[in-house]
Amino acid sequence: MAKVIAVANQKGGVGKTATTSALAYGLKTRGYKVLIVDADGQCNTTDAFRAQIEGHATLYDLMRKESSAEEVIQKTEYIEIIAGDYLLKTADKVFDAMGREYLMKEALEPIRSKYDFIIIDTIPGLGVMLSNALTAADYVLMPMGADRDSLQGLSQLSVVIKQVLQYSNSNLKPLGFLITRAKPRANLVKEVLEYMPEIDKALNTKTYTAVIRENVHVQNARASFMPIIEYKKKHKDKNVIAVDDYEAFIDELLQEFGMNDERGM
Repeated sequence: MAKVIAVANQKGGVGKTATTSALAYGLKTRGYKVLIVDADGQCNTTDAFRAQIEGHATLYDLMRKESSAEEVIQKTEYIEIIAGDYLLKTADKVFDAMGREYLMKEALEPIRSKYDFIIIDTIPGLGVMLSNALTAADYVLMPMGADRDSLQGLSQLSVVIKQVLQYSNSNLKPLGFLITRAKPRANLVKEVLEYMPEIDKALNTKTYTAVIRENVHVQNARASFMPIIEYKKKHKDKNVIAVDDYEAFIDELLQEFGMNDERGM
């Protein structure tokens, strides 16, 4: 049965899409069967993997119960994905019936046994799509920037998680915070890390040892429509430090799950 991980932070610009893509493809390269669900109406993850929106059923159609999960899954060059849809931006108005928080959970249930991991990219904000992702998930991973604004925004995210735990998914487990877009040798990273133990204690979570350093090649990889791991393979002359950072994070995550990191290889 798949472990379902929502990658969430209501604040934009913290590397959610980059983390979703690197985590999902990194797990796949280690032999795991992985599915991405793009629950963000901006469709950045969908675009990154060149999945189709026009002419193909999407997460929007799945949540409207107009298509099955099997019908909406796309097999792209690099990974399997349920594409996002720009119509998801209207989700708060469209999905207004009682029990609307459970639409994604119910839709994904028939395919959970086919994957080891399902990774959900979420919206940079609050609303029904975030509550759906957190209700469908077993775990929530919280990327956050190495800046004071990110620290100040954590309380709002914690309130949403507590509401989900209370009302729609009592089994949701916060995996922890992943520091992203950290500038190498910046004192601010050290300051943020010094605050995290207090925050972790208050929220009953953790902060991963791995820190994702800011690296222009993250954007370059996306512009090239390839996972950053593949980008590094094809550009061996470039210092793609983010790959090493994400690999270290995946090592931590798999160790936490007690899983072999080279399954099927």
